[in-house]
Amino acid sequence: MLRIRPALAALTLIVALASPAAAAADPFTGSWTATDVDGSAMRMTIGNGSSGVHQVILIDHVGTICIANGAASELFHGAATGIVEGDVLAATWLRARCGNLSFDFGSGQFFMEYLPDNDQLFGMDVYWDRTGS
Repeated sequence: MLRIRPALAALTLIVALASPAAAAADPFTGSWTATDVDGSAMRMTIGNGSSGVHQVILIDHVGTICIANGAASELFHGAATGIVEGDVLAATWLRARCGNLSFDFGSGQFFMEYLPDNDQLFGMDVYWDRTGS
């Protein structure tokens, strides 16, 4: 019986690793942090919405666009939706604001590339690290 238990444990592990529940269904979904090129801290949350459309929330603690436009707050808060194709999330801005000042980016887009070797994203000229893992 001692031989069967290790074999059974190995088989259970193989089945668990091969199951869809064990694998990450979407590498973009989750919380991410980065240091902006201006040195400020940024946070991003990506959720997987209906029909494969991703919801993106971005917060930059010192938004250069906020300062340049005389906003009452330096805190940039933006929301976007995006679609994944391969290792790239193409997102379109829905809204963005700094305190009392709203921005209309029209159909402005940004892109996030997933880097599977490091479990990172690259976009907005910086590398994003997953939080909570």
